[in-house]
Amino acid sequence: MKFINPGLKNRNCLFLFSILAIGILYHLSILPPVETGQDAVRKWLMMKTLLWSDVVSGYWAWDHHSSRWAINIPILFFRSIFDHTVNAYYFSAWSAMLATLYFMFKFCLKYMSPARAVVSCLLFIFFEQYSRNANQLIPAIFSNAYIMASFYYLDNYLDTKKKLALGGSILCLFFAYLSKIDNLYFMPAFLYYIFVKERSLKTIIVYSLSLAALYLSETALYALFTDYNFGRLQIIFKAHVDVGIKANKMVGISFFQIFDKILSVGSPLVYLIIFSFIYSPFLFIKKRTHTEILKILGVIIISYYFLKLFILKDYSPFIPLERNKERYMLAASPFLIIFFVQVVFSEFKKYFLKINSKFIPYALGGLICLLFAQNIVLLANGNHRLQVNNKIQTVLNQAYEANIPIVSKHRKDLHNAYRFYLDKQYIIQNNVYVHDDNEMPSFLNNAKKYYYLVKDANRLDLEKVLSQCHILISKKYYKFEVKNCPANF
Repeated sequence: MKFINPGLKNRNCLFLFSILAIGILYHLSILPPVETGQDAVRKWLMMKTLLWSDVVSGYWAWDHHSSRWAINIPILFFRSIFDHTVNAYYFSAWSAMLATLYFMFKFCLKYMSPARAVVSCLLFIFFEQYSRNANQLIPAIFSNAYIMASFYYLDNYLDTKKKLALGGSILCLFFAYLSKIDNLYFMPAFLYYIFVKERSLKTIIVYSLSLAALYLSETALYALFTDYNFGRLQIIFKAHVDVGIKANKMVGISFFQIFDKILSVGSPLVYLIIFSFIYSPFLFIKKRTHTEILKILGVIIISYYFLKLFILKDYSPFIPLERNKERYMLAASPFLIIFFVQVVFSEFKKYFLKINSKFIPYALGGLICLLFAQNIVLLANGNHRLQVNNKIQTVLNQAYEANIPIVSKHRKDLHNAYRFYLDKQYIIQNNVYVHDDNEMPSFLNNAKKYYYLVKDANRLDLEKVLSQCHILISKKYYKFEVKNCPANF
């Protein structure tokens, strides 16, 4: 299995493990609540449905969340092991982050100095758009891992001709497709790289036919066991494209508005994309020599974002396939960062000549100590998100067991709160998991509507709920107040 970990030197192993440690420690220190959007909720709850099928069988539905198996399998794996804690929510996203950093470092180290490899990985860890989403169960985070792994194995195959590496690349690209369909936009650049290296169509045909066979096999399984004869593509189009058009979320736009998909994303992502589009053509027309791999990185970036822009629902008028969302544009971020670092170090190398790799361990060690201390301070003050999550889980379950009402002005917040935090025995007891939002019990107080959850509603006096002991979920379900309860609660 040398293609997985081909002979890192001791020093480079130290760099790699330091980078992985920094990635975990940094994201531990900036943890968001366990859910910041409906997409993340659905995947998490769908996997609960599989694990608790005897309780929540009515919740399952085939949609663009339940069909993302390259994301759902890691979620299911960690959820089955750590079923008792809501913090297991983060584990699959962290595994994707660590995989991305691993393959990114290994790839960079092959074509760059250790200093450039370390800088690339650190920039990726602290990359604002990535770090904002890296703890959530969204497709882009898993796409980064699968695409980076696929390209790493493809590059390995083109150098070693090991069929296992080629199979790894094909399988990882297929998993990337299972995370989000538009990850196939990387495929033209991958095929171009094969042609540049081999000047032959043989591997291109094998690569393409293998992916086609995997797709047909997946589609056949959907046709056999579901009502979707055209497989996952049919599910995705129904959920994303058709529904979006009917809901008037996708309307006709002008040609120049097509570019809003890129221009509307925040910095620094938008600047990296624009920089790559401007600089990449010069790699092919400038007389000075550039490494072939830098040209390939440019082709990968242009291929992905060009197809993201110009594959549309309709061309008369121009109607996009999906809405403009920043997280939809993150899949190529590892390539953007590697490309940027390599160009900057190459063009301004005289300013970086004094960077010596012997200083890297000290820099990495300092970062680890700083981030470790930051987490210790959060833990000591009881403000660490892992502690807060456990506290919410404990309080809500104790309140439910003691028949103390859990109340909120916002139906969705209360709904997500008990679906995330209530223990399985309470779900079984009252089947609260499958409550529809519109069916949640409520009461009026001073003309304001409150939704509530309680173990035994027969023992509840609705007129006195807010004057007695209750848990108030406010703003977002992860913020709560214990109202009018004994001090020892």
